[in-house]
Amino acid sequence: MDNKLKLENKMLKGQLKAKAELEKVNNNLTTGFYTSVRKNLTGLGYTFNGNRDMYKVLGYDKTPTIEDYYKRYKRQDIATRLVEAYPEACWGGVPYITDDEDTQEKTPFEKTYLDLLKRNNLKIFDTLKRADVLANIGEFSVLYININDGKDPSEPLTGTYTIDDVLFIKPFLQTNVNISKVVTEKQDPFYGYPETYDLTFNGHSLTNLQLSQQVVKVHRSRILHIAENSLENDIIGRPRLESVYNRLEDLEKVVGGGAETFFLNSRGGLNLVLDKDASIDDPERLEEELQDFSNNLTRYLKTQGAEAKPLNFHSSDPKQYFDIIISLISASTKIPTRILIGAERGQLASGQDENNWIARVKERQNNFCENIILKPLIDFFIKYGILAPPKNEMYTVVWEDLKVISNMERSDIATKMTTAIEKYVGRDGNAQEVITKKQFVKDILGMEFREKELVETNFQEPSEEVEKPPENQEIVE
Repeated sequence: MDNKLKLENKMLKGQLKAKAELEKVNNNLTTGFYTSVRKNLTGLGYTFNGNRDMYKVLGYDKTPTIEDYYKRYKRQDIATRLVEAYPEACWGGVPYITDDEDTQEKTPFEKTYLDLLKRNNLKIFDTLKRADVLANIGEFSVLYININDGKDPSEPLTGTYTIDDVLFIKPFLQTNVNISKVVTEKQDPFYGYPETYDLTFNGHSLTNLQLSQQVVKVHRSRILHIAENSLENDIIGRPRLESVYNRLEDLEKVVGGGAETFFLNSRGGLNLVLDKDASIDDPERLEEELQDFSNNLTRYLKTQGAEAKPLNFHSSDPKQYFDIIISLISASTKIPTRILIGAERGQLASGQDENNWIARVKERQNNFCENIILKPLIDFFIKYGILAPPKNEMYTVVWEDLKVISNMERSDIATKMTTAIEKYVGRDGNAQEVITKKQFVKDILGMEFREKELVETNFQEPSEEVEKPPENQEIVE
């Protein structure tokens, strides 16, 4: 009996130890990482050997939360722009996905992809854009892909399905996501990654709608995890507003303070000079009239035995402070000032800003939108049979051209590129060895390639050579 108790105690200790290890890993992945960062941030702003706390003097929040970022995104104009600028630019057009760029005929993979885009209940790219915005607000967001497989969402997804089995795809903000379990088996390729999520539906619903919240446990096989600007931890990114949070508070001071100062000083002040023999019979009434003059539209004062002299105030122009703050925000977020606030500063500067912005957006499309969001979703649909398998298990994502050019500019580009190809292949060369017909029509002319409507004209140039007589035959003139 004693041996049995000892064995049970040993097993219980082992279970408790395993549970503690699990909680430790989970905490590091969810709250632990962020909590440790927040703890370290409390030392920010100290100068003069810790005798002056600049964050306290300037009114900065040392430990803003994801909820704080969300509220600022909802209420502050420039914060909204910062969060939405990249997602709006990157997902402005629907990319074309193909597994065969050489033929016009649609492949089975391309047909099912186009069918997927037509499903109004899914709204694929609108949903991906929303998930991108939510990932910009917090450290990550998730996409819940609800498949009608007859199982509880907490169970792994298995089997093959059709497009009709995809019920909906829903994005979630980090504050509505709890990583309830992580993979603890070190031999598992997903070690340290989430195993199950607790998703809160209607987590940020409007109070007047009275939407009830519901928590659903979902297995990772039904989830697409999205995190941008990750460093050591792949599932934890950096909120878009984190590095500029102090500047956003400064901006509120400059803009709000400037507006308030203008309101107070634009009408000036009053100095009541009483006669030496005057007395105020009803001081409360006089105070009431002065307040009415200052705060309302009343433009006169009734005084007796007093002279009202105007006081003029000088207000400094807040524009220089505004420009400095916006420049710092632009530098941190890599969004050109002109793109950020829409201010024109000359044709050359505007063109350079636009080109720099387009280059950054293209880079983000390829490195983040395509590799972290779009391709994992397409691979999910291929894995579970919702999309037909592509040829050679390969497909290409073709993003729309971000720079809109005029017909005159396109014509000039086509002429110059055609001339360059002609010079390269030479008089007797074959241009199709350098560029295909489809590439020439689509990429250079910017037109739709209609393979079936192309008419190929085969003809032979008349020979200019003089027919030679047979050998050893005399030429008769």
